[in-house]
Amino acid sequence: MRVPRLGRRRRSNKLRCARSCAGRDSIIDNPARSIAQSGVRFSPTSIVVIVLFIAALVVLALFMRPEVGEQSITRKLNFQSAPADNPLKGFLPFRSDYGDAFPHSMEWDYFGLNELMDGMDSFKFDDEFEMSLKDVASRGHQLVMRVYLDYPGKATGVPKFLIDNGLTMRPYQDHGGGQSPDYGNEELIKALESFIAAFGRQYDGDPRIGFITVGLLGFWGEWHTFPHENWFANEVMQNRVLHAYTNAFTRTRLLVRLPYADGKTLPIGFHDDSFTFSTLPTIDWHFQSVLERAGVLDRWQTQPIGGELRPEFQSLIWKRPIPDDAKIEDFGECVRQTHCSWLINQRAFSEKLSDDERDRAIGGAQSLGYELHIAEVTLPAGPHDQAIEFTVKIENRGVAPFYYDWPVQLRLQQEGNEAVLLKPDWKLTSVLPGAAVVMSHTEDKAGLKAGACRASLRVVNSLNNGKRFHFANRGQGADGWLDLGEFALR
Repeated sequence: MRVPRLGRRRRSNKLRCARSCAGRDSIIDNPARSIAQSGVRFSPTSIVVIVLFIAALVVLALFMRPEVGEQSITRKLNFQSAPADNPLKGFLPFRSDYGDAFPHSMEWDYFGLNELMDGMDSFKFDDEFEMSLKDVASRGHQLVMRVYLDYPGKATGVPKFLIDNGLTMRPYQDHGGGQSPDYGNEELIKALESFIAAFGRQYDGDPRIGFITVGLLGFWGEWHTFPHENWFANEVMQNRVLHAYTNAFTRTRLLVRLPYADGKTLPIGFHDDSFTFSTLPTIDWHFQSVLERAGVLDRWQTQPIGGELRPEFQSLIWKRPIPDDAKIEDFGECVRQTHCSWLINQRAFSEKLSDDERDRAIGGAQSLGYELHIAEVTLPAGPHDQAIEFTVKIENRGVAPFYYDWPVQLRLQQEGNEAVLLKPDWKLTSVLPGAAVVMSHTEDKAGLKAGACRASLRVVNSLNNGKRFHFANRGQGADGWLDLGEFALR
């Protein structure tokens, strides 16, 4: 049995801990001296190994500094419905100055082809059309439009040179009467192709134009001649118009009445001009029924859906109760199924609604199109002279995407410093209703200093004086900047 030496007392745990801690602190400062003072004997080789090991730990600690984002601050942002006049969605009137009669960001206008074209290669865009564009843009609005040849109840929109060259015009009394051109006439179709090409060269991507409905063919440019169905253009002629438009307009979004001919596959949306009357798929000729048969119910994911609230329903639909004999389809269900972004709704602007009716109409306008909510933001909190990363989680609580990739800007503000403007390459068109999308931007040299910094975000309307884009968030100012919060750099 081993007997402990007499007179050797056990150190207290408290004392051992204090000395151990003191030794742990000093060993970093001078490992060789600490080891020597410890009373423990090591061979020179062991001391070298220990010192090298400790040095390696110190170097490793220095190189394991947090990477970009490891010290980030994540915060959730509060939801608030965006206003009814958010750009490129909601209700719109026929072109006129309605002031604040009803919130809106777009206006509608029709043009006869003879107002824009007076020869096979002769155009007069600078007259009526430019006047309309300038008028609408002066109010900070964007134009939605259609060109027609035949508008029942109005004088023909066919250019005079075509009539003079012998184009057959068929008179009719339906819908207020008019004259329907022979859509099989080759010179007519060539004239349409010539017009569309020139129109696209001059106006594709023009920020004053929100959407173009293809028009041209049929009554009102709505691609039918009912009840004279045999008068309408055949599929070959339809395709020549459709392909001319999609070739000429690659930036401005297009819509056609229904998925006729190659409209089933071309990059083009659709418009329902009898919204809530023949929208839901309860009858085979209704809007959703036709889209379903064509296999294009998901077209809204990449191309816009628009139209017109059935004129005789535009006042009745906001009343409660809705008159029993109105036979109006459920507005909310029509919006959900079509994923509609905009609707002509003239009577919301030109007729007096009660306060309750107006509130319901505003809710209806807000329910259309996109509703982009910044649900979460991650801000940096690292060294000021290193790369910084910003991340946002965006969810779309609406029924459709935002169909244009308008520029997104991040603004960084520090006291005593000029604001830094970052331009992340974020595509809002990718944010579909449903799952949230996470977008990140890393800036290598932001030019910031140590200290507090405030971040804000905005989307820039392509129309310089256009309506401010609003996220569905609290904290967005009248200038369009959404406050993301403050972070600190060291």
